[in-house]
Amino acid sequence: MEKAELFNLKNIILSLPFEEREEIYSSCFSTGYLGTKNLNDRLILLSLLALVYQKMKLKDNKITHLDILLKITNQKKDDSSFYKFLESVAILSKDLSYGIEIIDSCGLKTSQEIINKIKELLNTWIPF
Repeated sequence: MEKAELFNLKNIILSLPFEEREEIYSSCFSTGYLGTKNLNDRLILLSLLALVYQKMKLKDNKITHLDILLKITNQKKDDSSFYKFLESVAILSKDLSYGIEIIDSCGLKTSQEIINKIKELLNTWIPF
């Protein structure tokens, strides 16, 4: 999609009533498929992903949140529901961590513990 088309699409979406924008958000960027009833689990997932990104960015400034999730899950870029879910998680994590310098490791001490916790939380994903 060209830049002008994206700008037009953005303006169309912004002109929609709140309920319709909320529906777009829920269907495109939701973490609602995580099989947890604990808000902290979702926030921990986004926070830990942001932390890994922050550390990895020092080594590779072209890495993205999505690159990290694909590496952690061994998921390939495809048309699957799980890949689209990972895209949503990556977008949310990037958005929430924009401009943030301090990210809590949630009590985890090593990078392996952090990766394992991300995997554990992602493993609760329920395909609908």
